[in-house]
Amino acid sequence: MASRSTRRFETFARAAARSIVERARAVLLDEPDATRERAAAELAAARELQAGASELKAGMAKLGQLLAYIEGPGALEGDGARGLLANLWDRAPAVDGAAIRRVVEAELGAPISERFASWSDEPFAAASLGQVHAATTPDGTRLAVKVQYPGIADALAADLAGDGFVRRLAGAGAGAAIDDAALATLRAALLGELDYVAEGRSLERFRRAWLGDRTIVVPRIDPARSSLRVLSAERLDGTRLAELAAQGSTAERAACALTIFRYAWGNPIQHGLVNADPNPGNYLVLDAAAGRIGFVDYGCCAQLSEELVAAERMLWRGLYYGDGERMRYAVQEQGLLGRGRALDSDTFRRWERYLAGPFLGSGDFTFTPAYARGLTEVTSDLLRAGGLRLPAPALLLWRARLGAVSVLGSLSATADFRAALRQIVSDAG
Repeated sequence: MASRSTRRFETFARAAARSIVERARAVLLDEPDATRERAAAELAAARELQAGASELKAGMAKLGQLLAYIEGPGALEGDGARGLLANLWDRAPAVDGAAIRRVVEAELGAPISERFASWSDEPFAAASLGQVHAATTPDGTRLAVKVQYPGIADALAADLAGDGFVRRLAGAGAGAAIDDAALATLRAALLGELDYVAEGRSLERFRRAWLGDRTIVVPRIDPARSSLRVLSAERLDGTRLAELAAQGSTAERAACALTIFRYAWGNPIQHGLVNADPNPGNYLVLDAAAGRIGFVDYGCCAQLSEELVAAERMLWRGLYYGDGERMRYAVQEQGLLGRGRALDSDTFRRWERYLAGPFLGSGDFTFTPAYARGLTEVTSDLLRAGGLRLPAPALLLWRARLGAVSVLGSLSATADFRAALRQIVSDAG
């Protein structure tokens, strides 16, 4: 059987070949519509990537998940290609139920019937590293039990062995510009997703941070039914964020976008936390009209240093109050500033304007795919030119932020994000 690296290469080769074939077919048939030609090529490549990622899972599935929503350099343009890869968020092909039972029983040290009052062999979600099964406890508590795929730890380690592949997973065009220390941080964070004990601690940390919030819901862990490869938590019933984006009303999308914004910006600014995997499959819309959302994955998280949190608060206060000097000092304090003259460059000023855009004036702002694309592209331009850098301590923070901007852009929601930021920076003290 071919090695994993060979199978990854073959998947990328097939995707590239299918794209070339579709473009050539359009030329040979003299189809004049370049947009349709590009969409067909993207779709053909996405089919190959989805098939390969569904089989290989691990890092390949993570790459497909990222491509399904991230904006910026190299982003997919067609909804069809994005829709195909979006299945990798939570609808990847499942592993046989008997194999999953063996993992659960080995991890929990008892037959499933002794640990759970009911258990469904059919998963209701399946992603890159594991799948999620519905279960109940003897006292009637409804659980979502995430179980790691057999052999997935070795598969992920193999995928992340090469620096080039890890750089792809940085997202938003940032991979080519990060240094070795930041690369090591990203690799360690991705490998850390295999440790469900650590994920359980992160889940509880975030749950305590948002306890009592009206619209941000973090499930409660069941530590007695959790282990290194099994994570049991309160089951939340909701719909996919993609369904809200496609079918939600203007008011529903605005309410949910404000909740996602408060979570994504509030985590670091208010609580010193970062969840660096903002893919839309990790959100459950519990009540669209109220903007109530469940945040359910905590595998790639970090606690920020006091120094970084202080700089983060300074940055967003500077943007909110229009204090450019404070904002630029915060950029330097976060370690983001590259070469010394970067602050005077047109590209840096453009980056400042993009960051500040949603919070200017007193009116509403609409997060759109175009805005997300513009911010990630100018960030990438600055990184490549050396005017901006993403050092190890700040990498996960900005990976989360640029990803969250892409998620918000997918909702095309209009709301008063300036007021939301004011509340966040005020509550931060």
